[in-house]
This record gives sequence, structure tokens and C-alpha cells, in this order.
Amino acid sequence: MKTVFAPCAPDEDVEMGNTSAWMRIELPTAALNELQDLVSYFHAAPQAMIQITARLSMVVTVFDDPDRAGHTTVCAGLHCGVPAGQVRPKIEPPWVVIESDQVWFGMLLEHPEYGPEAPFAMISTNIPYADLSLEVTDAVLATR
Repeated sequence: MKTVFAPCAPDEDVEMGNTSAWMRIELPTAALNELQDLVSYFHAAPQAMIQITARLSMVVTVFDDPDRAGHTTVCAGLHCGVPAGQVRPKIEPPWVVIESDQVWFGMLLEHPEYGPEAPFAMISTNIPYADLSLEVTDAVLATR
């Protein structure tokens, strides 16, 4: 399992109520295998693709932590929690977007003032394949 702590921001202009928002993304082995398969498919497709969006078997929470350093951290096998009071309510399962050499994660959240009627997308910073131990082989790249 890999655990990723990544800065995140709304995909639109939503007041967060705190200057620091973070995603804690838990990727079990099954999700990492799914992600590797999707990355390989992305690079082996007969035509160039811009991106793939998929839902994986992963857990994503969004929380506030003004003391956390502003860079992405990826840990192998880390099991730790985020205080329940910091976790933002979500209304949809998380997704991952795969691009040419990186991925980013997202989920729909409820705005505390508007409730579930006005959900907004919260997205992580870009995470390079290498940080998640994802590989693209030369043989895959040569198929296009």
C-alpha cells in the first residue's frame, strides 16, 4: 500500500475557510495494480490520448493542516489517520486522472455553506508516475 499526502485545491473558486487543504490518498496494492494497468494502456494506445479518468479502489480524504509542509509526500505502507473533525464531507467516490507522465486525484465535496446542492471538485497537485512507482516500458512506448 502507498499513502500519498498531497496539497489540493478546488477546481473552481470556492472559499475553503482555511489556506491549507490536503488530500490523504490510500492506494492499496489492488489500486496500484489498476493504476499501472491504466498507465500502460494510456501509453500503448494506438492513438495519442490526452487523459484517462478512472475510479479506483482507493480512499481519499480532504483535510486542513496549516502546519504541513507544502510538498507531496508518498509513503509505502503507512497507516495513520486524519482527525475526523478535519475531514471534509464528500458526495462521490474519488477518481484519478492519468496524463502523459503524471496523475492527479479528485473527489466531489460539499461546501459547508451550500450543502450537497452545490458540490465542487477538489483536486490534488500533479504526482509524477515515479513517485507512485509506476513504470512505462520502452516496449509500450514503441507501440504507437
